[in-house]
Amino acid sequence: MSLPGPVAVVHQSYRSSLPSGENVVVEREAALLRAAGAEVQLHLRSSDPLVTGPLPVRWTRRAQALSGLFYGRRRVAALAQELRSWGVCVVHCHNLLPGWTPAVWEAARAAGLPVVQTLHNHRYLASATHLLAASGARLPRDPAEALHLRRLSPLHGGWLVDRIYRSALQRCWTRGAMDAVSAWNVHSGFHRELLIAAGIPAQRIVVRLHALDHRGPVGAGPGDHVLFVGRLAAEKGLDTLAAAWRLGAPPLRIAGSGPAAAAVAGLAGVELLGTLPAAQVAERLASARLLVLASRVYEGGGLPLVAVEALAAGTPVLAPDLGPLSGLIAGRGVGWCYPADDPAALAAAVARAWDEAPALRARCRTVFAADHDPARSTARLLAVYGALAAGRGVEGL
Repeated sequence: MSLPGPVAVVHQSYRSSLPSGENVVVEREAALLRAAGAEVQLHLRSSDPLVTGPLPVRWTRRAQALSGLFYGRRRVAALAQELRSWGVCVVHCHNLLPGWTPAVWEAARAAGLPVVQTLHNHRYLASATHLLAASGARLPRDPAEALHLRRLSPLHGGWLVDRIYRSALQRCWTRGAMDAVSAWNVHSGFHRELLIAAGIPAQRIVVRLHALDHRGPVGAGPGDHVLFVGRLAAEKGLDTLAAAWRLGAPPLRIAGSGPAAAAVAGLAGVELLGTLPAAQVAERLASARLLVLASRVYEGGGLPLVAVEALAAGTPVLAPDLGPLSGLIAGRGVGWCYPADDPAALAAAVARAWDEAPALRARCRTVFAADHDPARSTARLLAVYGALAAGRGVEGL
């Protein structure tokens, strides 16, 4: 599809010391758009300055970033002028916090530009203590809602910082900044329902599963180990993984790094590989018998990108039954789900999956081709851009 101008892709990268799937999604999506003939402008900011340099300098930068969350008319006007200078027809936002802020949405509206916002995480929907919505911030009403809030993983760098985020983001809801987003791009029907519950009109939400232009190896043999790939952080359930493997399980190899590495270090049958280049991750996925996920929170991108990469390699997935995962994994016949935060259930599921995994390789490849085809996904995104640039909505796309 031919667009009337370039597309601006706006993103604040996570710090380079902790590689993020969101950064990878932005890079790969931009590459797919360019391959399809679209002109893409990348407007990127890095979070590295917030965590590098002398301590006083870091804290000064962080304080400035936090104060910038409470932007006003001057900030919006200055950004609107900047956006006009780009000469684009659509602004596609990814991670905006803390540097860009939702001021980009309001600036684009002032400049007469449509905005697409991809939902990668749940910061716009919750803080550690409150659910955020058009109707106002509120505490959970019952234990089930309290658990739901914890599953959203909304803590933003400590309780003080989290409270600042809550105040700033609820202010965005109250001042109508969310209304400046022309279309929300989400990666599962579950996340569509989260946005609707918060007050986003259903006709402004487009569901697109992750796409992947897979050029890596595909597993042929049964595989001789279980693989975990990801950031080694508490919310990824490393303690659940460790407790399950203490009960006895097949060999486990862990690719990644992070503060929770100690939870799995030194366990019998567990090998820590550290952070690996993308090509080596692809090789590991193809040689594994299955990929295991242990998150205790909803994955912001629907089906995690590493799970899509596993399916592309013909490797089935074992995951907790959180958010959309049951439907996207067990429901599609490409793996199994178990009760989250339950080491015994995970150990039992690993034993079952170990026996059944080799028979699912072909099914994984079939579902990958059907659900995550890059050409279809890119064409759908271009259709969203085209509709918005022409002044139409995205309902029905």
